[in-house]
Amino acid sequence: MVSVFYLTQTTVSNAWNSAYFPISAYISFDNTGAPYVARNIITNGVFDPVKYAAYSPVFISTTQALACGIAFAAFPAVFIHTFCKILSLCVLLDI
Repeated sequence: MVSVFYLTQTTVSNAWNSAYFPISAYISFDNTGAPYVARNIITNGVFDPVKYAAYSPVFISTTQALACGIAFAAFPAVFIHTFCKILSLCVLLDI
């Protein structure tokens, strides 16, 4: 339910220019709406900030932003949950 609210509000309010891109897309976009080509900002396998400034920042779809946010939240939550579960078992067993 929260994700549906997030998707609609982000798209309707045009947060992060999301109204210009599809709601659900697996690719990143450049500032013209075309697929982002990472080769345009790399020189000899290294990120080139001058080329990046000349080309475009990366724009992602609303669902891609939501998926990244959930992934960054879920990863540490697993460790915290596991730690709390082990701690509560230790307290219960007087270890």
